[in-house]
This record gives sequence, structure tokens and C-alpha cells, in this order.
Amino acid sequence: MTALLQVLPTYDPAFGGPVSAALGVSESYEGVDGVSLTTIGCGPAGAGWSRHDTVSRRAFAPPVAPHVLSVSPGLLAWLVRRLRRFELVHVHYNRGLVMVWVPLLARLAGVPYVLQTHGMCRPWRGPLALVDRVFTRPALRHAHAVFVLGAAERDQILAAVPTANVVVVHNAVRTPAARVPSATVRTGGPRLLFCARLHPRKGLTRFLDVVERLAPLHPGLEGHVVGPDEGALAAAQERVRDAGLPVTFHGGLDRDEVDAWMARCDVLLHPAPREPFGMSMIEAFAADLPVVAAASSELAGVFAAEGAALLPDDDAVDAWADAVRRVLDEPGTADGLRTGGRAVLDRHFSRASLTRTLAGVVHGP
Repeated sequence: MTALLQVLPTYDPAFGGPVSAALGVSESYEGVDGVSLTTIGCGPAGAGWSRHDTVSRRAFAPPVAPHVLSVSPGLLAWLVRRLRRFELVHVHYNRGLVMVWVPLLARLAGVPYVLQTHGMCRPWRGPLALVDRVFTRPALRHAHAVFVLGAAERDQILAAVPTANVVVVHNAVRTPAARVPSATVRTGGPRLLFCARLHPRKGLTRFLDVVERLAPLHPGLEGHVVGPDEGALAAAQERVRDAGLPVTFHGGLDRDEVDAWMARCDVLLHPAPREPFGMSMIEAFAADLPVVAAASSELAGVFAAEGAALLPDDDAVDAWADAVRRVLDEPGTADGLRTGGRAVLDRHFSRASLTRTLAGVVHGP
């Protein structure tokens, strides 16, 4: 039995895609023969982790950028005492004050490790470049494998560390045995969903633009915003109040609550430009929820090849409004997106595919 350790910054679902991806990794390792997995992270493990072997340690976090600036002496002390019990460490790396030490501790303990970067290792400039020089580049250089989200991230890391063993690994979600009913059977006005961290780069402004354009044309239309605040909430709430937009902010929700909102809504908007992955889009495919995403998303080519999403230009408000209108008003368009979403999910983002990749890392090709 191969003893594996998975380390993630936090179990908090508000951290978004990396936490969902870590849960997917845990479930995919269950399909790898001869593996015993333990996971450690900061904060309490939520209900989604109940069947997994988890360890929780307290983190001390400031209100600003808590997942990067938090510290956890307890987690690091646990690793110092126990790392040598494991044969491989899977690190969900984010250059935070906790995670930068994990690859170094693994090297000191003589334990090989895999880094999964989640699009969060773009080179820093200025004073923060010192972090990359001292921690990030050595961590990438000495990793048994570096898991990245796509070709652009792969090329970026290889430009900084040419000897890194970089492998493109798509995050995965479980394909539901029974999908939610088609949006065409729902009653009441249409519901638009934004599901991401409320950071300025995630495109919440564009979502509000679309709601403002379409609300007069679709009586009863509702906009629903799911995600924790990372700087964009106050301005968005002020705009909603001033313009009287039919938008509700729900804050950060746990996995079951997010799934419930995806089941209630008619279309997911993911307007983040140059998004390296966007886990909520993959989760929407699993929920049979049509997706409208930014054309500059790094997965846009994959989506376009399968007809899985409408892809308006980042800055074209009219194109965004028209794309969403097509989903709401043209049943054939919405059904075609559902079919494409299923194809993308099954061919690129299935748990079976991720399990095969993980088995190759653990046992060799």
C-alpha cells in the first residue's frame, strides 16, 4: 500500500476552484489501486470531505487575502513530525505563507512531491519576485511532476524552469448519474447565475451589464451572484441599488448549496477574461446548465470544439447580452449547449481520466 499525503491551503469552499479540485483529486485517488490517502489543510473539513481521511489545523488569517497571508504553525509542525511516513506528497500550491514551505519540507524529508499549481504560479515582479526565486522556482524544479491547467500555463512555467516535469492535468468533476431537469421546464422568470470569487478580474461588472440589458426584455428575470467577496462586492451592491437591478448576492456557499443554485438557474455567465480554468464552468456542465464564457478563456478552444459554450468577446456588452438572450429564448441553442457540455465533461474532465493520470504518477507509466 502506497501512503500518499495531500496538502491544501484550506478546506474553505470560498477559496473556490482549488478546493473543489482537491476534493476531486481525493475521489480520483480512490480509484487508484494500492493507495492510502491522507489530506491535511487549514480550517474544518466540510461535509464533502466526510468519507475521506482528513486532518485539520487552525490557521490565523488577516481579513485581506486570507488564503495567501494566513499562517498555520500547527500544520507545518504536523508535517515536520510526520512527512517521512508518506511515500508521495500531492501539494496544492498557492505561494501563500503556509504552502511555500511544504515543498521545502518534503525535500528535507527526502519525500517526492507533486505540485498542482491551479494557475497561481504566474511569475511575480518587483519585490515579490524574491518569493519566486527563493521558493517557487526551486519547488517547481525539484517536483516529481507539476500539474498545470493548460498549455499556456505549461509554457509559462517551462519558460521560468525549463527542467520542470510539467504535465497538463484538467480538473475533474463526477458526472451525475441523474442530471437536473432541463431549464425549459422551470417556471417563473429566467435566472442568470454568476459563480466565482468576487474579485475585480472575475467579470462581475459584465454580469451586471447583461442583467441590466435583459431585465426589461424578460419579465421576472433574476440575477444570482454566488461567491465570497474579494474586493468587488461593495461597488456591485451600490450599482444594483442605484439601478434597481434584480440581483441577489448570496456570498460564499458550500458545495451542496452551489449545486442547488446551478439546478435552479437557466444559464451560467463566466465573464472572467483570460481565465486559466474556471471550475464553476465544469461544474455547470455536470449540472446540465448552459454556459456563456469569455472568448479569451484558456479553455475556450476546448469548449468551442464541442459546442459546449457560447463565447462572446470579453469587452462586447452587446455580444454578451445577445448570447444570453439566445440561451433564454432559443430552446435549440440551450439544448445544444447541454449536449456539448456533456461531451466536454466526458472527454476531458471526467474522474476516470484524472484517475488514470494519478495512477501513472503513483505507479509509473
